[in-house]
Amino acid sequence: MTTKNENSINCNSSQNEAKGRQNSDRNTVKKIPKMDLNKSDLLKLLSYLEGELQARDIVIATLKCENVKCMLRNRGSDRVVKDPLAALQRDCFATFETNNDSLSYQQLGSLENLVLQQRRTHLRIANVLKDNQVMHRKILDLERIKKQQL
Repeated sequence: MTTKNENSINCNSSQNEAKGRQNSDRNTVKKIPKMDLNKSDLLKLLSYLEGELQARDIVIATLKCENVKCMLRNRGSDRVVKDPLAALQRDCFATFETNNDSLSYQQLGSLENLVLQQRRTHLRIANVLKDNQVMHRKILDLERIKKQQL
């Protein structure tokens, strides 16, 4: 037989276990049930995501442009900036400017490579057209000769 103390201990331990399970349920990640989406739904979701990404890129570019305008406006004045936020923005802009330069040089290099590739392609196509014109002239000359012989 169990005594009252043992019953209260057993009851308390079962209550603690139940609380522990509840806490662990709160801390665990609940799995979302698998959704069966057809192709059109997936494409629709993808287009929404792509639109949001493009909007984010536009906002980032706009903020960078505004930051540059603000820095250029402040650079033109000879007065000392007393606003600490403006000074932090100026310093942040100055530190990240070198990264933007390296990125712009990398983009410039890739654009130069693209231009060279396009020039090579243009020359190749021009040579093909020239060869086709020569072949066409030869064919026309052969047709004239055959016509004159008849």
